[in-house]
Amino acid sequence: MNVLVVGSGVAGVSAAQRILKNDPSSKVCLCDAEGMGLYARIRLPEYAGGSLTKDKLTLYSPDVIQSWDVEYLADAVAEIDLAEKQARFVSGVARRFDKLLFCTGADARRIELPGMDKAEDRIFTLRSLKDADTIIKAAETAGKAIVLGGGVLGLEIAWHLRQRGLQVVVLECLERLLPRQCTAEGSALLKQRLEEAGVSVELNYVSENISCGENQSGLSLHAKDGRVCKGDFLLISAGMAPRKSLAEKSGIACKNGILVNERLETSCPDVYAAGDCAEGPVRNPGMWICSKEQGEGAADILTGKLEKFTFRERQPMLKIGSLDLTGIRS
Repeated sequence: MNVLVVGSGVAGVSAAQRILKNDPSSKVCLCDAEGMGLYARIRLPEYAGGSLTKDKLTLYSPDVIQSWDVEYLADAVAEIDLAEKQARFVSGVARRFDKLLFCTGADARRIELPGMDKAEDRIFTLRSLKDADTIIKAAETAGKAIVLGGGVLGLEIAWHLRQRGLQVVVLECLERLLPRQCTAEGSALLKQRLEEAGVSVELNYVSENISCGENQSGLSLHAKDGRVCKGDFLLISAGMAPRKSLAEKSGIACKNGILVNERLETSCPDVYAAGDCAEGPVRNPGMWICSKEQGEGAADILTGKLEKFTFRERQPMLKIGSLDLTGIRS
């Protein structure tokens, strides 16, 4: 069986490992558009904050992945011909497959506001190692960072940028922090402890537009109620957008993500999806453990070891250094 795994995040790498464990006779081709192997994406806030070195992020290098007898391609898929069961890569290379598994992950969701086009070089998201390196470079000459979005990732990156020595303010459009994870009392306590640690938090901040500072330096984020927040750069943390364009272009059914059933099958025979790109019967909150489980589950289904995958509902946990979260979670 020839299996093409598109994406080398935790879902894709876990799937490749499990397929070969279950069926050593299978041939697995793993394509990695970043060419970085598997790194701990969930620890990028620590890396951006300076408390984790780049070498500590790497879990499986390309060389290690190849040592499993995986064909590793540091290349991106340009198009897929489902009728011919063939994928063509950006480099021009083509690969045939019997089974195809999308593990394309997700991009950071962007919020579009008037004035953003004039400050693009000061507006960032955090989803990849390249994103983190860009933020680190900006932080070297910055005094104050604005984090737009008080979700789990937003609070984690705000915390770690504060540890780097920056002034940090978190702008949250809701009336309290982490309403899915915390009680009202827990949210208030979390806000208090963040502010005690030097991270400012402004709630009910509904952004209206962005303006640039004098001489095009810095930026200001204007709220609908008249408040103005100034900083040297803006980091948007507004959730994730599943990478579905390749599947959609191939004619596979998608909504928010690539639609899958309880066997992680898409609308096309012999085509599966797992991880952040997949949309199943249970909401996937973009968690590492969910992607790992789905990657392994898809591998077990592909190799006949599992009939149906059990989707589990989970909530992300906040991980910000020494901050005591006792009593905060609901």
